[in-house]
Amino acid sequence: MLNMRRVIRNACLSLGLLGCCPAALLAQGTYPERPIRLLVGLTAGGPSDLLARTIAGGLQKELGTTIAVENRAGAGGIVAASAITQAPADGYTILFAAMPAVVFVPLLNSKLPYQQERDFVPIGTIASYSLFLFANPDLPARNVPDLIKLAKSKPGELTFASGGNGTSNHLSGELMKRMAGIEMLHVPYKGNVTAQQDVIAGRVSVMFDFLSTSKQFVDNGRLRMLATTGKARSRFAPDVPTLEESGLKGFDLTAWFGLFTRAGTPKPIVDKLNAALRATLATPEMQQQLTAQGYDVMPGSSDELSERIKADFALWTPVIKGAGITAN
Repeated sequence: MLNMRRVIRNACLSLGLLGCCPAALLAQGTYPERPIRLLVGLTAGGPSDLLARTIAGGLQKELGTTIAVENRAGAGGIVAASAITQAPADGYTILFAAMPAVVFVPLLNSKLPYQQERDFVPIGTIASYSLFLFANPDLPARNVPDLIKLAKSKPGELTFASGGNGTSNHLSGELMKRMAGIEMLHVPYKGNVTAQQDVIAGRVSVMFDFLSTSKQFVDNGRLRMLATTGKARSRFAPDVPTLEESGLKGFDLTAWFGLFTRAGTPKPIVDKLNAALRATLATPEMQQQLTAQGYDVMPGSSDELSERIKADFALWTPVIKGAGITAN
């Protein structure tokens, strides 16, 4: 290895690249040499955590090293993101994050212990998903127009649950309120499971949630499905209309999951992680697992994820700032 380093050093000297060449050229060839930590800013056991662990299993096979999943739940993903900024920029600590943690959290918090563009580099996208609007079956609303009519007849009396301030199901509810011109009380919980239980029990009227964790309750009559948040109908529930079809023109919340690491990580390492992620997502086994969890596989490059984040900021900044929504 020392001889190889000397050869590369001499080559870089001849090209005038001594400041950066050895690290860049050697990183991809030797990485990874030890286990990688995958930080997840969510509690263990939920649908997003399951996805993170599924991806970790695939990456282990592609990279030939252990991927240790660490749940760092708290503050909508801020705790996990902050931990990344304390790690070396060597690709051995990566972050699994959903769109709300990347887009909503910076818009909802005026002060963060990090700056997203400065402190993180995207690795690539994993999958996309839409939420569904579920109602307690005793609620006298069989569709979105019924719900809007009911909410207007009882201003502020209907409630909607979420997994916490700044989550995708919270912002879906706020966008629905704004576009429909209705008043509904937001009831935040510490996670989707408890929120869903209270909708089933009738203590809360409606909730935007994942199809994968709610379909069983629709099938047994404990929840009613009213609409989906995506631009198009979901292939997982083609008979369920979109919110746009239901009268809210322009409503579209299609979220995504991605991997990130510390800014300053050598590009060959980022590229190697992206290649491993793409190879993982390309396997029939992984595609089957993600489909079973209710996601659409969405491989992408680091640059494509950067552009997507910019587009999401452009979409959601006027919604969140205009409504005066904050994390507190």
